[in-house]
Amino acid sequence: FAAETPPDYLKVVRAYADCLIERGQDTYGSAQSPLFAEALDRRTLKLLEGDALARAAAMKFEEWGIRSHDRMLAAANPMHCENLYQVLYALTRITGNGKYAGAADRSLKFFFEHCQSPFTGLMYWGEHAGWDLRTDAPMEGKAANTHEFFRPWVLGERSWELAPDACRRFALGLWEHQIGDHSTGLYSRHAAIDKHGPGTDAPYARHGSFYVLTWATAYARTKDPLFLKAIETVMNCLESFRRNGGMVVGGSTRTKAARAERDTSLAVSLWEAASMVPPELAAKLREIA
Repeated sequence: FAAETPPDYLKVVRAYADCLIERGQDTYGSAQSPLFAEALDRRTLKLLEGDALARAAAMKFEEWGIRSHDRMLAAANPMHCENLYQVLYALTRITGNGKYAGAADRSLKFFFEHCQSPFTGLMYWGEHAGWDLRTDAPMEGKAANTHEFFRPWVLGERSWELAPDACRRFALGLWEHQIGDHSTGLYSRHAAIDKHGPGTDAPYARHGSFYVLTWATAYARTKDPLFLKAIETVMNCLESFRRNGGMVVGGSTRTKAARAERDTSLAVSLWEAASMVPPELAAKLREIA
């Protein structure tokens, strides 16, 4: 058999990115923006409407893998779409065409400067929240005011370059409004976005390491010792959940639920954070990782 010609994968990726830049950004509501819509109708390349929207909203979890109240059917959420931004930056590095990184920069800058709670500094992103492109306001609905990291934010340094003031407010907000007990470091992975409402009953380990990486990035930029205090306080808390000298496994102190298989990501975030803090704390983070 003759060998098949391998697909031009770069061409496929560029076509995808070109399409999203041309058709996937915010043209809705009274104020258009460079934000990317998270869900599009692939026939119209617009937000879902009518019957299509109703069907998507009614899909069972088993069909999609995303709970109905976490679906961004008319919203932007850079943390859900983090890989899109990484693809855009990679395309500029590979092709030399600056339009891809430019689109990513404009979108992230707008999000950080316009989609942040003025009270807490927390962002309308993550597992549950998003920015509604039709109303130019936070999403409404069950859990839409809940701040919870969906994954580590690996674009922290780029975000600081684009919107330093907003990033500083966010890092401070994580300490003031996500960590429920500043003496023990106990927290919940859930917090209210528009008001002070932190808990102490769900110190999931991977989420704590996402906060640590955020604070380490902030410290590298500002040298504010408050961020070192935040790191040490939360890490001391997480160390109390170490199992028999092995894994750090967090979870719900109320239901005793834990997600050990996901908590392995803690090591990745702490190792990265260690490169941005003073040597003594860096050594501690690497030891814990």
